[in-house]
Amino acid sequence: MIFNLGPQHPSTHGVLRCISILYGEIIQYIITEIGLLHRGTEKLIAVNSNLTNIGYFDRLDYISIITQELLFLQTVEILVGCNITLIVSLWRTLLVECYRNLNHCLNITTHAIDIGLFTTMVWTFEEREKLIVFVEGLTGTRFHSALLLLGRLRYSVSLFFVDSFIYWLIHYIIKVKEIHYLLTNNRLWRTRLYEIGIIEKDICLFYGITGLLSRSAKIGIDARFSGYEFYHKLSYALFLASGGDCLDRYILRFNEIIETNKINYFCLCLLVGVSVCCWLFGWRDWNASLFVWSYWWIKWWIILL
Repeated sequence: MIFNLGPQHPSTHGVLRCISILYGEIIQYIITEIGLLHRGTEKLIAVNSNLTNIGYFDRLDYISIITQELLFLQTVEILVGCNITLIVSLWRTLLVECYRNLNHCLNITTHAIDIGLFTTMVWTFEEREKLIVFVEGLTGTRFHSALLLLGRLRYSVSLFFVDSFIYWLIHYIIKVKEIHYLLTNNRLWRTRLYEIGIIEKDICLFYGITGLLSRSAKIGIDARFSGYEFYHKLSYALFLASGGDCLDRYILRFNEIIETNKINYFCLCLLVGVSVCCWLFGWRDWNASLFVWSYWWIKWWIILL
């Protein structure tokens, strides 16, 4: 049977139509027709300045707003030779990882609903909403941040947000473990994901597939290892799988959530250390001695927690 899905309007604001060839309940083949982004972003960027163009990138992906803005800002900063301070780089890295968490939460939640598990949506969307409230407090808006500018932040961020974020992070880690226990060893979950939607390594290389999809096919590519922002000074793991099916991608996503929480915690501790140094000693530049002192502050902060 030939079944037409769409045209649909996905969250990435493109038009998608899938022509599915079914054999019973099994999808044997899909012909996809991907429409154009209907925002006219290229034309808008061509007639506006770099500062006013930042907001247009929010519309490219409503789930990873800061990531899209950062892509454009780093390109312009490289072209004009603009250097950013350590504290701006830390805030950028922290916000990117926050939106990475929002992405993973949405994926696991909606995936579980498709499989037939409703409890995960209630748990995960509650934690996701708390994180959105935190990001809203930082940026001033819920979906369009407008916080990042060329070489700096639009306004200074209070450290009172750090306490609330650490409180959320502790509870979120506990909730992630509960969701892990609920899904990972669930017989229905594993049965419906194992050897489903297999993407092989050759297909990834041929179509230029990146991200978690390529890592599930044992291709060790992660843009964070290229050294942008503060990632080149962080220590985190790169997880790979060889099966390339939905189960492997789910396990990789959970492992990346754990690594994202570690990166968030490290950036928070380092931000506290840098800010305290500037307040106590009046330092304006982010030199090596400040960076070393911040590492000692991190150790003390971890002991307190």
